[in-house]
Formats: sequence, structure tokens, C-alpha cells
Amino acid sequence: MAAQTKKSLKEYKVFLIHNFFTDNFTPLFQKLGPHMDITFLMTRETIKTDNVMFQINYRKRPDDIKYKIFKHVTLFKKYGCALGMIPFLIFNKYDVLISTDQHVSESYIGFLISKIKRKKFIIWSETFEWPRAPRANMLEPIVKIVSQYSDACIAAGTKAKEYFIKKGARPENVFVAYDAAVKYKILKKDNRPDYKNKKIVLYLSRIVPYKGLDLLIKAFSDLEKEFDDVQLIIGGKGSFEGEAKKIAQDLGVKNVTFVGPIDKEHIGFYYSICDVFVLPSTFRDYDAECWGLVLNEAMAFGKPVVSTDAVGGAHDLIKNGYNGFMVKHGSSEELYNALKIVLKNDKLRAVMGRNSKKLVRRQFNYEQRVDGFKKAVMHCLKLD
Repeated sequence: MAAQTKKSLKEYKVFLIHNFFTDNFTPLFQKLGPHMDITFLMTRETIKTDNVMFQINYRKRPDDIKYKIFKHVTLFKKYGCALGMIPFLIFNKYDVLISTDQHVSESYIGFLISKIKRKKFIIWSETFEWPRAPRANMLEPIVKIVSQYSDACIAAGTKAKEYFIKKGARPENVFVAYDAAVKYKILKKDNRPDYKNKKIVLYLSRIVPYKGLDLLIKAFSDLEKEFDDVQLIIGGKGSFEGEAKKIAQDLGVKNVTFVGPIDKEHIGFYYSICDVFVLPSTFRDYDAECWGLVLNEAMAFGKPVVSTDAVGGAHDLIKNGYNGFMVKHGSSEELYNALKIVLKNDKLRAVMGRNSKKLVRRQFNYEQRVDGFKKAVMHCLKLD
């Protein structure tokens, strides 16, 4: 009897549940396409941030991948789910289902349906340990079941891998696919302000309490006493903006500019002019920075980065003294000390910037990310 030929990865049908298309995730989806027969099930068309609804439809939907959009329904003003996904998963054939985040309803539904249909299930997440809100703690038993009984887990970094294992996943079932980001183009700056002869500290993220912007402003107020040529640029918007401006005013900070939301056409410009990028996130309000893709983005421009241990990606992206510093969260003094080291030494700053660019090119790129996904799927299908 002739030996049975093993099927190739391309012959298996894969579904991947995600929320919406973004600049940094869409390239991953496009690069997965040539390696497997994959369809993307998108479950959000709007997001709610700081009690303001933002439409996601300005993000370009790619025409070179297969996808299906499901309407997200909110129940009792608290609990959301893409209900149309349920019959789709039940009545459509697939071999492997990958779902994003072990804390959302779509992952639990996909896990249950896959187990009933005896199909492979993979959970993919950036989440690492942080103080969970009391209501979220109710999900802990489910998180443990999904982590333990998924056929594989895909972690965005080493902290996410530790989280999976802590929740019961077997180490051999956890695969790392480091988060990667696109490099924005430097387009014409138009009427962007000039900051000649300034050493620029850049913050670019939502302005909400857990991001720790108040700590950065306090650290910067001390930097102004050391340097007469520093400038803090704050890009973004959010509920904490008014408080952040008041803190800056009360501390007498002179060289700070709130530029508001930065559109895609000018993101590259701001990254290009900064001397150091800072993401000072904390563990406030039962929240944390699961990864922090702005670090990847700044590093792609060859910039030193300073962040905290409350940022999941910092544990992988930052090598202290090599391309920046990771400091303890909640400490304006540690932020000040790290920024002072970077800003006072032009040569060191240049070397750190070059090292940042090397790191993202070598380790935090889409090729390694795709490889992590491939290894997880092949492990489930016993193709490895």
C-alpha cells in the first residue's frame, strides 16, 4: 500500500477572529495569506474610547485578502458580541480557528464551537498580568480553561507567554509572534511647527490616566531646570487632557506643546524630529499597556525609547543602556533620570537610535511574526 501523502498547510482552511483593520495589523493579515487558506472574521466596526464613538471605516479595507465583517451588538449597555459570527462558525467548514484576546466573548464562543465541531482552536493575545477590575476577575475561570485547552497559544511577546503559562497553557503549546509595526512615511510637513535647536521629547498616545502622562510632565519640569533647549511634544487626545494641561501649568512648564490628534500624514514627521520617545504607562484604573506599538514605530525611525515595566512590549523591545531605558512604573524620578542620561549625551543618543533601528529590523518584523503564526498552526495540525 502506498504511503499516504501529508497535506500541506495551504490545503487547510483557517479562520481568524479579529476586531478591525489597522495600519499595523493589516500587513500581518496580508502576509499570512500566501501561506494558508485564511479568512478574517472582523467583529468591530466602531470602538468606544473615553465615552466617544469613533468610526473605524476610515481604515482602508484591503482587497487582497478574504474577510467578512460582522456587526457588533452591545447588550445591556455593557456586554458586546458579534452575534452574526455564531451561525457563520457553526455552518461553515474550517480546520483551525484563531481568535484574538482571551477576555472577549467572541473567543469564548469560538472556543466552544471549535470543541464541539472537533476543530483546532488557537488563542492569540498581547495580554500580560496586571491588576484586573473586579468584574473582569469573574472571567478568570474561563481564561484558564481557554489557555489550558486551546490547541496552541500565540503570544505577542515574552510577558504574554508568561501569562499564558501562568493560566495553565503548556509551554510547548505557546508560540511567540512579536508585535510588529509599519514605518510611517515622512510626508510634507505643511504647517507643522518648527523646533530647531531643540531636544525634543515626544509622547504620542491616548491621553488617559493610566498612560502616566502626568508623571512625564513632572519629570520634564525637572529636565527644564537641567536643560535650556528641551521641548516636550504631546500628541493625542483623551479624557485626561485637561488635567494634564493643568499639571503642566501648575508646575510652570514652559516648553510643552499639546498638538492634539496627529493624523496619519504627519505621524512620520513627529517621529522623525524627536530625540527620544517616551511611553510612561502605569497600572492605574485596572489597566495597562499590553504591548505599546508606538515603541516599535519610534524605533523604526531610529529613536531611543524610554518606557516603563507596565508596558508589555518594553520587556522585549528595550535593552537598558543599549537602545533606551525601561524604568519602574509610577516613578517620575526614574523617568527623569533616564531622560537626563539620553538627552545630555549626543553620541550615546545617536548610538541608541541606531540600535533601536537594528532591533526592530532584526527581531520585530512581519516575517518573524508570520513565522510564529505558521508554527502554531502547523503544531495544531501536526505538520511540524
